[in-house]
Amino acid sequence: MKRMRSKWAVLTAGLILLSAMSAGSAFGAEPVKGKVMIYSSIYLHIIEQLKPVLKQKFPELDVQWFYGGSEKVIAKLVAEFDQGSTMADLIMIADPAYYNTLKRDGRLLQYKSPNAKYVLPLWLDKDGYYSGVRINVIGIAYNKNLVAAKDLPKTWWDLADPKWRGKVGMPNPLLSGTAFAGTAGLVRSPKHGWPFFEALRKNRIACEPGNGAVETKLLSGQLAVAMLLEENVLKAIGEKKPLGFVYPSDGPIVNPSGIAIMKNTKSPAAAKAVYDFFLSKEGQQAILAGWMHSVRPDMPPPANAAMKIGEINKFAMPMDWEAISRDPEKIKEKFDQTVLR
Repeated sequence: MKRMRSKWAVLTAGLILLSAMSAGSAFGAEPVKGKVMIYSSIYLHIIEQLKPVLKQKFPELDVQWFYGGSEKVIAKLVAEFDQGSTMADLIMIADPAYYNTLKRDGRLLQYKSPNAKYVLPLWLDKDGYYSGVRINVIGIAYNKNLVAAKDLPKTWWDLADPKWRGKVGMPNPLLSGTAFAGTAGLVRSPKHGWPFFEALRKNRIACEPGNGAVETKLLSGQLAVAMLLEENVLKAIGEKKPLGFVYPSDGPIVNPSGIAIMKNTKSPAAAKAVYDFFLSKEGQQAILAGWMHSVRPDMPPPANAAMKIGEINKFAMPMDWEAISRDPEKIKEKFDQTVLR
């Protein structure tokens, strides 16, 4: 654990240095001032690493955070919209479909960042209302102490094999944005659909509150295999924990978690500056430090990743985020009836 804290300290110091160099190159520019509130589902330990980096980059800007799982953030936004407007200036959640909902509802500020030209077009909204900012990959995690190489699940359907009965898990898509993305992708797949989840129900799948809870149960041995974020496994590998990761041959889920500026922001200039930062090389380095893939093709994969995002994209599950955004509650209700009850 000391080694991991040391690694984080080195990464943070490096990011602060990059920010200082960047700030120096912008000498003479008007300093960014005021306050910016970010609603985010990024893990807290990554937010804590970002705070000193942002302070170095924007010394006169008060950057505040509201943290929660994507579905918790969405619930907060909906409640605030019902009261008139939100306190958020920027959002960074892991439910790509919800950005389409906000765009349709006129909740987002149109902004084409100068750094958007470095982002893979696949991750950009064509009208400039949002951009991908971090790429989550959803696949199959396993406990190396419990699963022999010959028994490794190679496809999503392998999780329904009776040998994993009572030892298979996943995060709850009613609570987790990335779990919802994975569920939506599999439900819409002609090779999987609801029969896949019916089979998981028969296999006594454990549905945990989030990815962290799934990881904990994998490490404790309560679960042997699970649907899980690659980043959880990469971090565990860095900590010498016995987890492994499989990119299912029938399609890993590639989830472009986004960033957007709210239309009612009271600090548009500051919000745009922070948006630009997250799409810059230094901002994307912070994403890599959190074991996620960058949205920029000129950045390397995260540490311990077996594949680059370009390679994963070649066989990833097709995702229609616009279609998914049209009726997410229908998917959630069906999942509740099929798996949870």
